[in-house]
Amino acid sequence: KTVTLATKPDMSAAPAANISGKWTMMADAGGQQIEVAMDLKQTGGSFDGSMSSHLGAGTIDKGTVAGKSVSGVMRVDMNGQAMEIQMVGTIDGETMSGSLVGAGLPPIVFTASKVK
Repeated sequence: KTVTLATKPDMSAAPAANISGKWTMMADAGGQQIEVAMDLKQTGGSFDGSMSSHLGAGTIDKGTVAGKSVSGVMRVDMNGQAMEIQMVGTIDGETMSGSLVGAGLPPIVFTASKVK
């Protein structure tokens, strides 16, 4: 079988989207759908914000938008335990999709849409 390594997104490109605003994310954690509300503020190619779900709330920082690629770090207090979750995705208009990666977490894919 042929194995192809995924190419990392070019995080040096100029932002092709503005992700400022409120978003609703649906994260698929091993078949369990978790709804996450995000409020993001973008300045140039950087963004930060806040997030909350029924599992916990936190902040989003170290966010970058380059071309249609987005990445950031979610710092979440989940049931009294501090967690750091890396968010990597792609923006397509008013939708976003990608993955969430954190220590001890199963692979999590997400889709998000901008709240109108």
